[in-house]
Amino acid sequence: MDTAEGIDGDATFDLDGRAGGAVLVWITDLGDGTVGPRFSAAVGGVEVRTAGG
Repeated sequence: MDTAEGIDGDATFDLDGRAGGAVLVWITDLGDGTVGPRFSAAVGGVEVRTAGG
């Protein structure tokens, strides 16, 4: 398992040579309403590729 926080662009995760079978996007900060609606989140997109693709 690998993690990243505050991603602003692309991210790469190291699985130590193991194959992945699922992707979990866990949103832990839903905002306080100072920017955008309170308790909301938006994910612009998620793309999963193999290292060669």
